Amino acid sequence: MIGWKAWGSALLVLVGYPLASRYALSQGWSSAWLATLLPVLVYCVLLVFFARTLRPGRIPMISRFARMEQGELSEELHTYTRRLTVIWCVFFAGMAGLALALAAWAPLQVWYLHTFFFSYLLIALLFLGEYLYRRWRYPHYRHASPWALLRNIRSHGLR
Repeated sequence: MIGWKAWGSALLVLVGYPLASRYALSQGWSSAWLATLLPVLVYCVLLVFFARTLRPGRIPMISRFARMEQGELSEELHTYTRRLTVIWCVFFAGMAGLALALAAWAPLQVWYLHTFFFSYLLIALLFLGEYLYRRWRYPHYRHASPWALLRNIRSHGLR
């Protein structure tokens, strides 16, 4: 189940983006340019969701996912999943920066190709690359397929 703070953040985005867009349009900003900022917003929200779990006393996001598969984590897996949460944070920050740069300076076709093709490809490559690395690095643990992990996340939700 997703916690109330996460729902509050999602609601803020759902209400805040349209309100900020309306204000920006009233100030003469281009609606097409505002639409290109949506991926930036999505990556920033994902960054916040993952990064807030790295605070002291919190369970890192990837550790939560691993617990769905493994139960309690060994110290080595806890350290690994914490580092992996940091990697996802860096990825989301980089993707937000790239999306912003493309929105500001690239031709619309380049932005479109990145947003609707390459960004998904990069996410899939990170997801698959991590899975393959984990199977190689930690062969003594069982590893569900990426599809099973996605089903677990969907059925358990995020807390």
